[in-house]
Amino acid sequence: MSQKLFAGIDAGGTTTRCFVIDASGHFLAFSKGGSGSIIAQGAAAIVNLQSTLIAAAAKINQEPNYEAIFIGASGINSPKEQKIAEQLITHNFDAVKFQKLEIQSDTSALHAAAFFGGSGVVFVCGTGSKCYGRTADNKEAVAGGLDWVLTDEGSGYHLGLLALKRIIRGIDGRDSDAAALRELIFTHLKIKEYGDLSAWLHSDRQEKTKIAALAPLVAQAALGGDVIAQQIFYQALRAGVELIVAVVNKLQLPTADIKLGITGSVITREPAAHIFPECLRERLPSATTFIPTIPPAAGAALCALQLAGITLTPDIIANIQNSALDQLDC
Repeated sequence: MSQKLFAGIDAGGTTTRCFVIDASGHFLAFSKGGSGSIIAQGAAAIVNLQSTLIAAAAKINQEPNYEAIFIGASGINSPKEQKIAEQLITHNFDAVKFQKLEIQSDTSALHAAAFFGGSGVVFVCGTGSKCYGRTADNKEAVAGGLDWVLTDEGSGYHLGLLALKRIIRGIDGRDSDAAALRELIFTHLKIKEYGDLSAWLHSDRQEKTKIAALAPLVAQAALGGDVIAQQIFYQALRAGVELIVAVVNKLQLPTADIKLGITGSVITREPAAHIFPECLRERLPSATTFIPTIPPAAGAALCALQLAGITLTPDIIANIQNSALDQLDC
């Protein structure tokens, strides 16, 4: 007998993660795919989103028919973008059926994973970055999240960009030579000369992704003791903290009791994992950080239950927390 399916999707700029539960919050299936950023990737993202929903249903031998789907997507920053994304899915999903659909920012899914509908602030810091907060009376505030040209402070993209700029300044003679970092990145990119950077940058239209992919190299250099790489991390993460301070101020939250849920490939790994708390204490001395016990995709699944009119009881929350999350790459 078929079960009623509720899907939560964390649609990131690089990876889409789909988490399916039943009406009681019990885990049923999980699947992954490529970028689900509809605003940035368009038709390709639609294909990836539909594929993850099909794959998840197939794992439990059911047709991809869902009671509710909630998508927390990167690049959704306004009601207009939300409406466009929902219309694109409605008109282009040909193999997945659903009764209800809602698309919000990816930070909405993270917030649900961190606070289960309660009050708090979350910070996403991976390929890009964004801070979002909501109070108990549903007052909301956002900082950042307008993509790489305008924002993304503290992110992998920001780290890669700062590294490239620092290398160029050194080559130009406008700053001391960043020799170790230059050699590491030039070797990775298989380039030898200053001018080759321009050709590499403009070789395709994936500037943000390719620059963000340099962040692990900056981390490698920083962990190896390179002072310039360490300075870049401090500069980027202090800029990321400014987003958090802005949200706290907008919501007029008591700074003595700030709890910050964090996620992302940059902020949860070294060296950011120890540099970020240091930078945060400089501005918000009493703030504490934590990684949510469930991933954003599972938070989105809780939002799918609410979308279907189901109240999040302690039992439902416990059921999703007790899922075998450690066995999933989510």
